[in-house]
Amino acid sequence: MFKIEAAALRDCVRAVNSVIERRNTVPILAYVVLGVDKKGISILGTDLDMWIERRVACDGGKPFRTTVNASVLAGILGKFPKADIVTGDLVDGKFVLTGGRSKFTLATLPADDFPVMTEFEPEQRFDIAASALLTLFDDVSFAQSTEEVRYYLNGALLHLREGDLALAATDGHRLAVSAVSKPENISELTPVIVLRKTISVLSGLLGAAGDDVVSVEIRAKGRLRFEIGDVTLNSKAVDGTFPEYERVIPTNNDKQLAISPKDFLAAVDRVATMSTEKTRAVKMSITGAKVTLSVTSPEHGMASEDIAADYAGEDLDIGFNAKYLADVLKRSTDDAAQLSLSDSAGPVLVRDSARAARLFVLMPMRV
Repeated sequence: MFKIEAAALRDCVRAVNSVIERRNTVPILAYVVLGVDKKGISILGTDLDMWIERRVACDGGKPFRTTVNASVLAGILGKFPKADIVTGDLVDGKFVLTGGRSKFTLATLPADDFPVMTEFEPEQRFDIAASALLTLFDDVSFAQSTEEVRYYLNGALLHLREGDLALAATDGHRLAVSAVSKPENISELTPVIVLRKTISVLSGLLGAAGDDVVSVEIRAKGRLRFEIGDVTLNSKAVDGTFPEYERVIPTNNDKQLAISPKDFLAAVDRVATMSTEKTRAVKMSITGAKVTLSVTSPEHGMASEDIAADYAGEDLDIGFNAKYLADVLKRSTDDAAQLSLSDSAGPVLVRDSARAARLFVLMPMRV
């Protein structure tokens, strides 16, 4: 039997729940392994690509190990006030949870049937601040592909770039690259593609980690291991070859546009209301000291808006997917986003001086 505050156990279960797929054909994958020993409670879950385990201290009694339906357990714990104390025990093969005047008897499955994670030897290891790793994820996660055909784009490339620790993601329409100072204990790093879902799960954990340090291991056979406080996440990597993204970063774009990202984003959002859901096309007409955004829709009509800008170059008309453009503008942290352009068909490089180690590339579209 164990005794613990309901909120502490609930948070533990919810962290593991972030990995578990609600719809699956293997019943035990909807369950978590709940283990109790003298050190406390451990909760383990998997989707067969990731295994996540979280530990929490508690008043423990006789050790036991069982499985419980993850969503049912989380739902029950969410009904208790935060300060309530609950107890749990394994009785006649059932997991019994009690709190106040409530008692729940939950069905279990054999813990020995739970999928075992294969351990692989660590090849490289480094420590990084949780905030730095979260910055990398926030900067590039939007550019990851969701198409299963090009599965090697369903993640982000973790690698060293120009002496820094970098992450790159692309879906073929836009590219995002971000870098932070290389951790001191890195001498070399084998490039690895981190799964899109792994980045999503880790982002949720990192947001609550504050100033904690994250231990990262690159393991044999394309495996990754992250340790954040009381959480351990083991994950497969994407088994594929990431494209040579440096080749698509323009280096000779001679037309320079500086514009307020806040004003630009608001204007894009307004005029895009008239665009069709299929194309989301917005036209940019750049001339003199202004940019004119316009949308023409056979179904809805027309919209246009002028924005003040600082531009050096010949007049230019170019089109973009409004959503892709907005995704980049949302991440600008400077008073003026810097766009380097060539012509109406060439890729556009977007940077801001506040974050020199970060860049975005957008492919234009015909409008």
